[in-house]
Amino acid sequence: MKETLFIILLLLIIEAISAQIVLPSYQGVHNTTEMECPETVTDIEGNTYDVVKIGNHCWMAQNMRYLPSVVDHNTGSYTIPYYYVYGYNGNNVSEAKATVYYDIYGVLYNWPAAMNGSASSSSNPSGV
Repeated sequence: MKETLFIILLLLIIEAISAQIVLPSYQGVHNTTEMECPETVTDIEGNTYDVVKIGNHCWMAQNMRYLPSVVDHNTGSYTIPYYYVYGYNGNNVSEAKATVYYDIYGVLYNWPAAMNGSASSSSNPSGV
């Protein structure tokens, strides 16, 4: 009888240990409900972007075109937000928006501009 209880207890301990080993691979929230994505999103300038769902994530289908200011590609900073248009080396927003590269690639952002004043990537939806 004691041997049977010991074996059962041992099996329970092994089961608990193996469950603890497997569980870390399932960290995070497992959501069984289907996520809904909006059809479009609109930025602060009124630009509208289509949204697509890939896996369980909603993604913009076009590159962002939000351009409050523009600098040439030689200007950079780790603290000041800067906005760039590929192939454009001036500081006139209207001229930059008139380029073919603005239509193709949208706007390029340095790190401070991409973070938009957020202290960490956990508060920025980009996930970077």
